[in-house]
Amino acid sequence: MALLIKANMHRRVIFKLTEVLPSLTFSDRIYFIQNLSTLCNAGAGNTRTVKEQRAIVEKLLPPFPEWILHAKLFCSDSQVKCWHCGKISERMRDFCDGCNKLQPLDKTLNYFEVLGIGEVFAVDTKSLTQIFRKLQAKLHPDKFSLATETEKQYALDHSSVINKAYRCLLNPVERALYLLDLAGQPLHEGQIDLDPEFLMEIMEVNEELAEATNKEAVADIGLKNQKILDDLLMEADDAFSRNDIQTARSVVAKVKYYHNIYLKVKDYERQHGIID
Repeated sequence: MALLIKANMHRRVIFKLTEVLPSLTFSDRIYFIQNLSTLCNAGAGNTRTVKEQRAIVEKLLPPFPEWILHAKLFCSDSQVKCWHCGKISERMRDFCDGCNKLQPLDKTLNYFEVLGIGEVFAVDTKSLTQIFRKLQAKLHPDKFSLATETEKQYALDHSSVINKAYRCLLNPVERALYLLDLAGQPLHEGQIDLDPEFLMEIMEVNEELAEATNKEAVADIGLKNQKILDDLLMEADDAFSRNDIQTARSVVAKVKYYHNIYLKVKDYERQHGIID
């Protein structure tokens, strides 16, 4: 469950910790709370980017880098005003507390925040699907067929980004690439020099797949490829959990190649009626 700790000093500082703080020891929680005052002062006077905010947090709380990565810090002096009734709130998510009208989409939220889950690679896909269905049940445009045109448009906006977030985070490869984007280290074609031996291995697998004459041969290639892909995804998970972005980036670059082979195997199976 998300826990919000609010402190009002020179600026409003909000920590959103997802399923992290409850797991800390009592002394660790005390340490965190004691540092809130320092954190507020550190954030005073200007608006910082998420990356700058995270850097401040890591310096203030060096003993806990593994859970700091799950935290999101928002520094803002602005307040949100309901478009319909004019009620002002500190942070209005979906519906107004006053008139219960649907509010416009907060376009500053990333996909993890849209779905309300921790910004980590290891995602429980079953839980993710349940969250997705609950959000769509609440915000799907069909629920607003009798609402104002403004709310209908807002519902479309919410539903669209919820769908995009779900599709992205459900797929481990897309999720890894998205985490790299959030870390400011996007993975573009040709940006990482891979081992020639690795590239030769990929070429050989592609040739083997192209020359396969029956479904048994393709299935065998698929099984071997899936084992390698699963192992690499575990390596990526380990790297992301340690905030070792450079290692994660190198591993995900390899993942892309094996995922491409996976897609080719699935395409073969569809063409030959092995899968729907």
